[in-house]
Amino acid sequence: MLRPGSLYPARHRLERQRAIAADWEVSENNQRVRVYRLTAAGRKLLAAERSKWEQLTGVMAGLFMPPAESEP
Repeated sequence: MLRPGSLYPARHRLERQRAIAADWEVSENNQRVRVYRLTAAGRKLLAAERSKWEQLTGVMAGLFMPPAESEP
C-alpha cells in the first residue's frame, strides 16, 4: 500500500524536476480539483526509469530462473 507520507514527497520532487505540471479544474460535481499531467521532461524521465526497471527485473529473473538445459 502506498502511504501519503511517501506519495506527497514524490509528487513534490516530480514538480521540482518539472516532470509533472498541475492545473486546477472544476469537476462534474462543481468541485475544484487539481489535475496533473506528464510533461515532456516527465516522459523522458519515465522512459529512463522504465529502462532501469526493465534491466533490474531482467537480472532478477535471470537469478531465479533455472539454467536452460542444453540439447544433446
